[in-house]
Amino acid sequence: MENGFTLWTKGGADPALNAWQKGGLIENDEKVANQVRYFKQMERAIGNFKTYELIQTKPVGRSSQILYLSMNFERGAIYARFLLYRADDKWVVQNMDFSSRPEAVMPWLAFEAGQE
Repeated sequence: MENGFTLWTKGGADPALNAWQKGGLIENDEKVANQVRYFKQMERAIGNFKTYELIQTKPVGRSSQILYLSMNFERGAIYARFLLYRADDKWVVQNMDFSSRPEAVMPWLAFEAGQE
């Protein structure tokens, strides 16, 4: 994961998303190209990528886990959900989703908002 964010600060969304798809289920998936286009559109509105924050990690058995992140840009945040799978000796990305709405990738937030 860290390598993808390092690549993002140097070259934008394209190299980061390409790095994350390598070795996993989404390698060469058209969804990644769509996500690159999404970020190119969003970066016009929210500016350049600055940092990321790990919000939560949830295990899904011994070989899978979900990471929830906030990706911080100059004028806003994009929220991310990465499904990781333990393949041999490393974790690979099996799926990734992004949204400017945190409840879209962290559905429990929608339920918590209604409890206030």
